[in-house]
Amino acid sequence: MNLHDNDNSFSFQNWEVVLNSISDWICIIDTDYCIQQTNQMVTEFIGKHPKDVIGKNCFEAVHGLNIPIDQCPVKEVKKTLQSKEIDLQLPDTRWWRIKVDPLKNTQGQLVAYIHIVRDITEFKKMIAESIINEKLESIGILAGGLAHDYNNLLAIIMGNLSMVMEEIPKYSWLKENVSDAFHACIHARDLTKQLLTFSKGGLPNPKQNSIGDLLDQVKAEILERSNYKCNVNYSDKLYSTAFDRDQLYQAIHHIIENAMEAMPNGGSIQIHAKNELKWKNNKHSSYIKISISDQGVGIHADQLPHIFDPYFSTKQRGKQKGMGMGLSIAYSIVKKHGGFIETHSTLGLGTEFHIYLPATTDYFIESKKITHAEQTKTQSILFMDDELSIRIISLQLLKRLGYAVALAAKGEEAIEIYKKAFDSGKAFDMVILDFMIKDGMGGAETIKHLKSINPNVKVILSSGFLDDPILDNFQNCGFCAFLKKPYLMRDLQNTLSSIENTP
Repeated sequence: MNLHDNDNSFSFQNWEVVLNSISDWICIIDTDYCIQQTNQMVTEFIGKHPKDVIGKNCFEAVHGLNIPIDQCPVKEVKKTLQSKEIDLQLPDTRWWRIKVDPLKNTQGQLVAYIHIVRDITEFKKMIAESIINEKLESIGILAGGLAHDYNNLLAIIMGNLSMVMEEIPKYSWLKENVSDAFHACIHARDLTKQLLTFSKGGLPNPKQNSIGDLLDQVKAEILERSNYKCNVNYSDKLYSTAFDRDQLYQAIHHIIENAMEAMPNGGSIQIHAKNELKWKNNKHSSYIKISISDQGVGIHADQLPHIFDPYFSTKQRGKQKGMGMGLSIAYSIVKKHGGFIETHSTLGLGTEFHIYLPATTDYFIESKKITHAEQTKTQSILFMDDELSIRIISLQLLKRLGYAVALAAKGEEAIEIYKKAFDSGKAFDMVILDFMIKDGMGGAETIKHLKSINPNVKVILSSGFLDDPILDNFQNCGFCAFLKKPYLMRDLQNTLSSIENTP
């Protein structure tokens, strides 16, 4: 820059004002790696005053070393005389973007380096979160697509096994084998349910619940394991919030399991909940902060950004339990509640997970539990499903529960059967409709026709496929309840009992 001789309005002090107003750390380093000048942001980046670093080698002032680090961009520029930019992760998990430009004199000789450092920690977090979200979304698409057929198969297997178990004599050697097979199906169903939390159909059903009650339940279950201690502490005046109790319990459970695996010989788990005002998305928002800390081995800094990645594990593959999905599921559940998770860990001291749930003043009215009265007559049910095996096993289950049953393979057939019964004065007490029919009218369309025949018809929606908005808002479509496949006999009985005596 050339200044006119009569222009006295600019001086080096002006440059200092400009440099000190910049949020990046800027310094000039000579060809021997010695810091010659720096702006005041050096204090924000490395906690030192400018006078404490000027005259010192950059690798000594910044890294506490006697030689440049392997990734040193100054060293690279010294070789090539070309600008160099790198992203560097620090031991404290911060990320710096360092850009070094050569400073030459009028003869083109290298005389110094301009060294600019920008903190890109938040940017890196956003990128990492975006990658995790893409992975979770891909799993959700896969899980949502497979759920319908997979849950239909499980429903058939579980239904048959449950009836076989009732017929086997108590002391038969087959009892244990069939029971093992049945519980394996239960585990498969639960695994499917976990995978479906990644799908669009795994949206929470938020209601006004007590965080304190949920944490007390968690504490009671931890203390059942004799080698673990647990302390739960929460404010009596927590902000109001709405959450899906089952899903949030699942999220906390996975974090607790992670803590226990970090303390295989036992230890203490601390759980706290409090109100907190948090700067998020360029504004201050109110949250309930649930903190879970352990005394385990801790997580290495370079592994910490990946702990929510599906299938990522810090344990050796041959020794680990499960598939490394627990923390991914917790992350997905909290995110779908409009919250987020922060993690801090120190090797040898333990790990802290902080769950932030958005506070709300909206109150959700829970439906009242309906007491099942004694049946005064045999209840009749019209059951529709396009899978023959599902119709057969459901017929057997419903008959065992004391219901009279008629079967239909698709909506057109169900409408015809229902209308004929209604016109004869023998309307079905309840109807169960499968949501997705391959070669015919599905549940969402069928109920419209049934309602036109009888506006008071009681219809239950059933599906193993969850990736549709109708399934999250089934009541708005006129359904009384939702029966998710695969279901046990008691699930079927509880669903039917809850609505059979309602107006």
